[in-house]
Amino acid sequence: MGLHTHLMAAVPNEHRSAFREWVRDCLGKQSRISPMPATAVHFDTRPSKQIERQWESFQYLCKGVSPYATIKSSLGEGETVFLSDLIGREYECPGQMNCKRVGFSPRIGKRVRKNAGYSSMLEQGIADRRRLYSDEEYRKWQDDQWAKVSIEDRLAALNC
Repeated sequence: MGLHTHLMAAVPNEHRSAFREWVRDCLGKQSRISPMPATAVHFDTRPSKQIERQWESFQYLCKGVSPYATIKSSLGEGETVFLSDLIGREYECPGQMNCKRVGFSPRIGKRVRKNAGYSSMLEQGIADRRRLYSDEEYRKWQDDQWAKVSIEDRLAALNC
């Protein structure tokens, strides 16, 4: 047994090879096993419906969220929304977990997003799952930002 994790990322087809190499290099540096076995990292990178599959995977990972969990709605003052209404899956007991289940990065927190001029569809009051889990938001961002920075510069900035 060992570490088991899922990482979801939308990587354009033309950058997949560089991304795979970067991930293997980063994990190799972090691992205490040398050389790292080729089977240690698995990529599922089918060429179609990347965003749809990413959201399906995300919803799968969230299937154990409490059916009573709520978040503050951006649709009105003081209103709350059940998280389960935003996840397109029925609740399933996740079983015993002896580790931190979820976290967030302050690098993508609300203040950072605001300073970058970004607000999510949910923050804009859009709560329709068909739109939230489409590629609409990603495509807008991609159109606005993608051409500005090369993938090599992004990977180099991560210092791996």
